Amino acid sequence: MTLSVQSFAKLPNDYVIIERSRGLSLLEEKLVYMLINSMQKRYEDSKREEQFDYNYIASASISFDEFVENMQIGSTNRKEIALALENLILFAIAIRTSKQDRFLTMFTEFIADYETNTIAYRFNDSFIMYFTDICKDYFKLSVQEVIALNSTHAIRIYQILKTKQNMTQCAFEYNVLELKKMINIQDKYKLYSDFKRKVIELAKQQINNSEASQFNIDYEEIKTGKAVTSIKFHILKKGKNYYDENGTLPRYKLDLIKK
Repeated sequence: MTLSVQSFAKLPNDYVIIERSRGLSLLEEKLVYMLINSMQKRYEDSKREEQFDYNYIASASISFDEFVENMQIGSTNRKEIALALENLILFAIAIRTSKQDRFLTMFTEFIADYETNTIAYRFNDSFIMYFTDICKDYFKLSVQEVIALNSTHAIRIYQILKTKQNMTQCAFEYNVLELKKMINIQDKYKLYSDFKRKVIELAKQQINNSEASQFNIDYEEIKTGKAVTSIKFHILKKGKNYYDENGTLPRYKLDLIKK
């Protein structure tokens, strides 16, 4: 199994690394984040109680229409949804520290009911444990942030950089091969010009044009000789009143994002 690597959190005297078993399609990526956001809300509700109800946190259902409408994915059919669910049940992550490697799937069950047009699902309890602890920043994208990005590469690059958002530095350099591995496209875009156009430029355009992104990005190419070997991303923080100052959103959308 080929795993992509991303250092995303620091524990006392140690680093935590997340690895994905494969890249996700746009449909799969958006479905994952919608279900994680829903699970996170149930988790926050449970925190107010004296004891966590892991069954309540782990399990729920959504309607096909709710998913398609909320995530703005356009029309989809039963076959596409079934394939996405079949792929996600096998989707695995690795959580690594210097002392331990742990491998787990995110989901234990999906039930696509075509009579009620609903998807019932259950998260792996081990994933919930890590999500609510050291992984909470890794998966912390809101539905609004994901909706506005229509490329799985843009979602992954935004996710990678968001884990760095609150650090004191604002520039982060990645070797091109390392970056391709992190977004699970190490076997694609052999020509750098294709990688730049279809991944880096597309991600920059979508992130910077997003109404819900918490920052803009820019990048510079680092060369070894004539070849581009690294990309240095710059996180351009948006001020608290960014949308007001730029006049880019009607009031009702601004109020929605603030909520």
